[in-house]
Amino acid sequence: MSTIYGLFTGSHSPCVTLMKDGEIVFSIEEERLTRIKAGDYYDEQAELSIRKAKMVTGIDFHEADYRIVAEPVPDEWVRSISKGSYEKVSHHTAHAYGAYFTSGFEGKVITVTYDGGGDTTLMKIFLCEDGQMNEIKRGFFPAFGSLSHLWGFATSSMKGYDGYGEGIWKMCKDEGKLMGMAPDGHYDEKIYNTLSSLVNYDEFRFYPSATASKVQFVLDMMYIQGYFDTQKKMEIFCFNLQKLANNLMLRLMEDLHKQFPEYTKLCFAGGLFANVKLNQKINELDWVNEVYIFPPMGDEGLSIGSCIYKAVQIGEIKKPFKLKNVFFGTKYSNEFISQISK
Repeated sequence: MSTIYGLFTGSHSPCVTLMKDGEIVFSIEEERLTRIKAGDYYDEQAELSIRKAKMVTGIDFHEADYRIVAEPVPDEWVRSISKGSYEKVSHHTAHAYGAYFTSGFEGKVITVTYDGGGDTTLMKIFLCEDGQMNEIKRGFFPAFGSLSHLWGFATSSMKGYDGYGEGIWKMCKDEGKLMGMAPDGHYDEKIYNTLSSLVNYDEFRFYPSATASKVQFVLDMMYIQGYFDTQKKMEIFCFNLQKLANNLMLRLMEDLHKQFPEYTKLCFAGGLFANVKLNQKINELDWVNEVYIFPPMGDEGLSIGSCIYKAVQIGEIKKPFKLKNVFFGTKYSNEFISQISK
């Protein structure tokens, strides 16, 4: 039996998890302590989370039996808190282990991860069964394109930039505003074709490659040309962005079904799957039996996924389990709340 610390740090959404004897005993995201949303502050370390984890559990990071960090890793800082001894796990592998092993699913399952890029990949796909995971596809960065780049840069371009060159609306924070506006728009062939020229899909590949810089340039030009200067125009743009995301990801799902028709359960993780409308469309496919989205689907879930990956390696987790709840962070008594509210 062992203690495992999982960590993701040095980027947006830094987080820390402690697992003991195969059970999650504490998990927290840095923004819960700084009170600064992840999209408002990048490249931060999980310093407060590490301290809080020790305060709550009594176990310092370097004292755990295993320390595992999701890539990309700021090695110098991690060495300083681990006394030099730690392991690494691929960004998307951590996403996938978190999703599959907390799903509670039995039998054949496909796990898909997708985001704007972690270490060397934008996407991974695994065939899973009875606690075994077999990677079958991956989208290499920057050889693949990413729908997440479209959502992120559309978010930061839509309201323009402040005096420091930061988007008024922030990627990794405000994308939900675009999703919320989409139902009030309508199809626009020019906008849809522009977006599909930036990211498209065919036979398990999203293309063209290295989409980030191209997407940012085009969306900034759309802002300058007035595509977002009224509420209605923003709604029309968002409708077409959502439509493209739905269409491309549904094509990916259908390609998976053609190759693996016996797999009717799906697990998802990665920031793209914060899009509930996309998840709904996938769930409505007639061949899909069950869909599970890892609750912390973005990078804030990587510390949990890292712990689970290590626990599976050492045999403390053997098959998927269901989360009883997601209350793994700090808690406060009524007496404490009464004291600080006086």
